[in-house]
Amino acid sequence: MLIVPFSLFSQEKTENIVIGERLTIRSEILAEERTVHVYLPEEYTSRSQRFPVLYVLDGATYYYPALGAAKFLSDFDISSPMIIVAILNTDRTRDMTPTRIPRAQTSGGADSFLKFIKDELFALIERRYRTQPFRILLGHSAGGLLVFHTLLSQPEMFNGYIAISSSLWWDNEILLVKAKQFLEKTKEMNKFLYFSVEEGESNHVKTNQEMEQLLKDKAPEGLEWQYDYAKNEDHESLWLRSFQKALKFIYRDYNISMDEVAKKGLDAVLGQYRKLSEKYGYKIEATERVLLHIGGYVSGGLKEYDKAIEILNYCTKTYQDSHEAFYILGLIYDAQDKLELAQENFTRALEIAKAKSDPSMKKYKTNLEEIQNKLKIIKCPSS
Repeated sequence: MLIVPFSLFSQEKTENIVIGERLTIRSEILAEERTVHVYLPEEYTSRSQRFPVLYVLDGATYYYPALGAAKFLSDFDISSPMIIVAILNTDRTRDMTPTRIPRAQTSGGADSFLKFIKDELFALIERRYRTQPFRILLGHSAGGLLVFHTLLSQPEMFNGYIAISSSLWWDNEILLVKAKQFLEKTKEMNKFLYFSVEEGESNHVKTNQEMEQLLKDKAPEGLEWQYDYAKNEDHESLWLRSFQKALKFIYRDYNISMDEVAKKGLDAVLGQYRKLSEKYGYKIEATERVLLHIGGYVSGGLKEYDKAIEILNYCTKTYQDSHEAFYILGLIYDAQDKLELAQENFTRALEIAKAKSDPSMKKYKTNLEEIQNKLKIIKCPSS
């Protein structure tokens, strides 16, 4: 029997999948080294745009699920692509609690921790990466307590606040007292707040429902908030459900309506993104995926070729390596019997796909050859 190594028949290629960077910071404020994990969205390397930043507490636990859920939602244009900064713990009780209680000896260091984030971590992240002036803070349990403490004591630090199963019972419910005082004197607050709690945790449920009632009674103008009471979840499982719902809530206007906006053409689409930019306070652009989706819908579904061509031409100017946009343009021109233009766009699609070693190049080559054959027939008709 002849045994032939499998490698003679195939060539294996191994590449690392990079899902972040680990940064270590020497904090003068906390007098210790702190570690953060940083994820950059795929769009970060392909374009020079800037991105909002999500800061994740309990970073060792929630970095990977935050990355996966945020990427999934942004890939389908449900929320914005974002940089993720996950802060790993050294003394969780100290950093997450706003007051000191006797049974937790290191508690009460939240303000120092926030000073570290504000004065040292923000400076590092915003110097090192292309960030937008839009930050979200995400915390669970004691981390949710810190989220509420930040909102009530230094609301300018973040634009969005996500507090999951927050320990609002801490220190005889002191944050509920502070929340009442804060809401009585605060008339306007252009922020986003999502908070949730699971059934069964009596202390968590009671205090979070009291916070909900305070907001119903006294929420400042401009504060967009949502409370979610979740059945069939426990303290841990609630995190994933709530994080996704929170991003969908904060970015609930992010997804473009095909019927209300897209069918009206490019100006309507760009107008929608101008509105989004005004709402969130930073420039939000239509992604390549959105423009391709709209272009395909307007051409294939509505058969409004002129509108589709305008949208897809905008896509090729904004995303110059979008071989899919050139390909759809080729299909449109082929359907209109504009074969020279079809050939031009199929050729460009094939060139880009080849440069990227994208498997779509086989399909593009087939379409290009079909167009070239049609042109030959027209130029050299049979006698």
